[in-house]
Amino acid sequence: MIGGVSWVDDRPVLVAPDAFKGTFSAVEVADAIATGIEETGIAADRCPIADGGEGTADVLRAALN
Repeated sequence: MIGGVSWVDDRPVLVAPDAFKGTFSAVEVADAIATGIEETGIAADRCPIADGGEGTADVLRAALN
């Protein structure tokens, strides 16, 4: 049970954030959010995104590794 709501779906939560400009990369944000979700016992799929600006190369590099 999470916040009084029962989680009955076995599918993972999709975590697909963009970067927090000037602070964290999309990869770092996705990892932080997914880690918090996973601490509750729910699976999370990390899928950082980019809009073509800063950080796009980092997102592509992470996806291709």
